[in-house]
Amino acid sequence: MLKLMSSLFYSLTVSSFLFISIAVIFTSVTKAKDAIPTAPEGCFDNAAYCSNNTVIREGGQRYIVVHLYGIIDAENFEIPQSLLDAYMDFSRWPEYINGSDYLNIIKSQEIILNPQVKGLRRHYVTYSTKAPFPINKVYIREVADYIDISGQSKYDSDVAVKFDIIKGNHQVPGEPLLVNYEGIKYKHGEIYVRKNTKDNNYYVYADVRIIPEIDLLPTVAAPYIEGSVVAIFKGVFGI
Repeated sequence: MLKLMSSLFYSLTVSSFLFISIAVIFTSVTKAKDAIPTAPEGCFDNAAYCSNNTVIREGGQRYIVVHLYGIIDAENFEIPQSLLDAYMDFSRWPEYINGSDYLNIIKSQEIILNPQVKGLRRHYVTYSTKAPFPINKVYIREVADYIDISGQSKYDSDVAVKFDIIKGNHQVPGEPLLVNYEGIKYKHGEIYVRKNTKDNNYYVYADVRIIPEIDLLPTVAAPYIEGSVVAIFKGVFGI
């Protein structure tokens, strides 16, 4: 009898352990993602977007960080991917930012990869940005890879993309050889889009981090960099 009870207790213990283990695994797999960061209070009171900048230090480097929040009428874009497709329509960037006080696109085009890589698009751009006196203007040339991260998004977004400028010898037809990048030391960005079916709007959140090449205090350069980042989003999405 004692042996039977011990066996039964062991079976129940093992079953309970397995049940708890499966429950823990299931919970970890199905854990909900964080929501896209909420726009600051009053962000959309007077416009369809707002932005801010800050300077952070990581690993001995100081990064200028620009956060942008946008609200876009879903009537203007059929599906969430349409917003990212518009943003990555690189040949239209000069048209998008025409008349901007902060940014002038000189040349912008997609570099066609051979072979093509699913979820990857490469962008070559030459542009100038407004800068503080006495520099006034900075010329930048860069090549950036845009990678679809919708399936690995850290936020509860419908679509997402990240981009980074890349090193290497870039030979673009009609352009002088570009070695790595010019006028900039670092750029990384992430864009997240989520549709709210209740109000039929898309909510866009962007996090862009930059180290400029110009020798200025980051806090002095930050508003100008923010202005150039915002110029693209305003032009692309008509906000």
